[in-house]
Amino acid sequence: MSTSDRIKSTIMFTDIVGYSVMASKNQDHALKLLSTHDTIIEPIIAQNGGSVIKKIGDSIFAEFPNSKVSVHAAQEIQTKLKKRNSICNINDKIEIRIGLHTGEVIRKDDDLFGHDVNLCSRIESISPRGGIAASTDLVSSIDNEFLYREMGYIKLKNIIPPKKIYKIYLDQDEYVAESDKQLQKYLIDNGIEILDMASYTTEETFSAAILYVKNLGSSEDESIAYGLTEDLIHDFTYINNFRTSSFNDTLHYKNTELGRDDIGRKLQVENILQGSILKENNTLKLSFELLNINLGKVLWSETWSDHLSNNKNIRRHILKSVLLYFQIEIPKQLAYTLSDKITNNPDALEAYYNGKYCLDYLKSKDDLEKGKILLKKALDLDNNFIEAHHLYGIACQRLGNYDAAETALSEGQEIAETKNNLQGLAYIYKGFSTLYSAWGKWGKSINNIEKAIKIQIQLNNQTVETMLRLDYANILNHLGKTDLSIEQNEQALKLLKSLEDDRFFAISSIILINSYIILGDYTKSIEYGKIALGLCRRLGMTNYLGRALIMMGEAFSRTGNYEEMKASLNEAEPIWIAFDDAFMKAKINYLYAQYFLSKKDFSSTLSYIDQSIELYNLAEQTRFETQTLIEKLNIVIECGKMEIVAQIISKIDRLINKLKGAYSNELFTAMKYCIDAQNGKLDLEKLEEFYNLLEETDENFPSNFPLTYWYLAQVYHSLNQQTNANTCHKKAKQIIDILANRISGKYDKETFYKTYIHKRIQEDLI
Repeated sequence: MSTSDRIKSTIMFTDIVGYSVMASKNQDHALKLLSTHDTIIEPIIAQNGGSVIKKIGDSIFAEFPNSKVSVHAAQEIQTKLKKRNSICNINDKIEIRIGLHTGEVIRKDDDLFGHDVNLCSRIESISPRGGIAASTDLVSSIDNEFLYREMGYIKLKNIIPPKKIYKIYLDQDEYVAESDKQLQKYLIDNGIEILDMASYTTEETFSAAILYVKNLGSSEDESIAYGLTEDLIHDFTYINNFRTSSFNDTLHYKNTELGRDDIGRKLQVENILQGSILKENNTLKLSFELLNINLGKVLWSETWSDHLSNNKNIRRHILKSVLLYFQIEIPKQLAYTLSDKITNNPDALEAYYNGKYCLDYLKSKDDLEKGKILLKKALDLDNNFIEAHHLYGIACQRLGNYDAAETALSEGQEIAETKNNLQGLAYIYKGFSTLYSAWGKWGKSINNIEKAIKIQIQLNNQTVETMLRLDYANILNHLGKTDLSIEQNEQALKLLKSLEDDRFFAISSIILINSYIILGDYTKSIEYGKIALGLCRRLGMTNYLGRALIMMGEAFSRTGNYEEMKASLNEAEPIWIAFDDAFMKAKINYLYAQYFLSKKDFSSTLSYIDQSIELYNLAEQTRFETQTLIEKLNIVIECGKMEIVAQIISKIDRLINKLKGAYSNELFTAMKYCIDAQNGKLDLEKLEEFYNLLEETDENFPSNFPLTYWYLAQVYHSLNQQTNANTCHKKAKQIIDILANRISGKYDKETFYKTYIHKRIQEDLI
């Protein structure tokens, strides 16, 4: 028989840093480390009078008789792990975070529930790696027996209002080793924002995780459960004071053995929406319930049946039932959107869901082809199916059939405009933007992303608007419009402050890394990189972590910080090997080449450059392949392998011709003039035209301009035109100064002058 009591208690949550990444790489090794982790921690909890309430995956939830013994236990755990890690290989280390809190809990059977349990779980999530974080409630009850430092007021996800959190130190040495300033820097670097409570305004919000809808029917019906789950999560994003977990997070817990309250704590929400479907012919039997994990209580539960084609009606019913409990009305525009059927043809809907499932679960080109065929079937059954037009266009684009993609999206646009279906039209515009970006038609891409943003403003969907603005910022970076990109990023960040989605913050920071690389302020690029790395590591965003590491590597390379660059690449390389991404592996090899060039190891440099070129070719990235071949030409000239110069130039010319006039490179032109001068084949008129063209460039110089002028200096030097040679050489060094002044950090500015190429330019002409 179930019993419950409301009592005051001291609780602890622990969590292994990066455990899911470990498990994805080597599950057996991860399980072995988890066993070692339990063997170390559980006895310490028991020896300090505590008891393990339960183990939640790689986390431990424990209760203690008072605050002081909980701190003793936490310190002992971290000290023992620190000592163990000091003699372990990097892959065998176990780092954990610990959160402590004293508050009111509900004891029910052998478990604890309540707001304060969830609060403690959130405190653990922002605790330093290998450290201890605690609430004001706990710290105020331990007197001065322990050493601690205020972290500040932190908005814990889906907890109102912000809480003052403290870091508890293991001993005097650790306390003295870290200042207030260093602690604040650590928090900033890890994407943890400290709030100014004087200007902070509290907004009432509600939160829920929509768990993956369970399919009780045949495996062929799995795509319907998948589609309904994703649609419901998207529908809830239209409720601006309602926070839901992302679809990717939901997928992570699809087949978990964790209880619903434990999933809720992992996803940092207060409520869980769970449901199941059973398809019989074209009828769905549905069963859904809403659970509050603070109370461990079901708030709403219902079982009913509906026709498969009534997809939107089913979603509206679930949405209305959940929001009714929180006294929230469905926005009029969303209610209007859900009033129409997605399609009247159940077979078309099923084909659409199956096609979508293939696209989202893409493992090979065959899956993509299969998805395309299924989406075409949906359109053959119902050509007015807007969402099917959108996804069919995306499938064609991914397969490289850009013209077919454009046609499909245009047909979908016409139908959406006729029906005045704003949500469908927003999908279409986003699809157009993605297509034109892949096609290299950036102007058209921007035009369509702007249209999509305008619709989302009208629909008042802040989540989707944020995503679109970040996409917009990324496209603007590709066009070199960095000021506008940063402006869009700032607008996205304003929306993010209320959405409490750190994943978006991570993506925003990654885009800003690129913005400041383009601007040439590598210091700021590295600063945003550190924030992005901290967030990606904390949130387990492996793909984005890999991207941020490569961008950081590029910023370090540009400033001559080659050891830091190598450390970034060493962490990024296994990520992209696991993803088998040729493009990213090509970038890594290119940057490794820069490392060996700095050591004047030309053999290793050329080896890595060749691997990079091969991988860019495999990834069908002609522009990057061309740029890397130009880099190879420079290195070949530098190390005197002149016998292969003509072959490289011929290949570069072929690739530039393949790009059909969409690519030009001043450095390559200058290099060819230099080689022609050495071979006695120089066209002096063309050289003069090229020089005059360079002189017309404003001071927004690209990073390759110093080397461009240096090659021209070599040309004039070989022609015994020493005045022109000295003028070009001086110009090359002046441009280095201009580029250096774009860098805000003194240290990075100093090392910028020490890169291999910049040192080479500052030497006498040969």
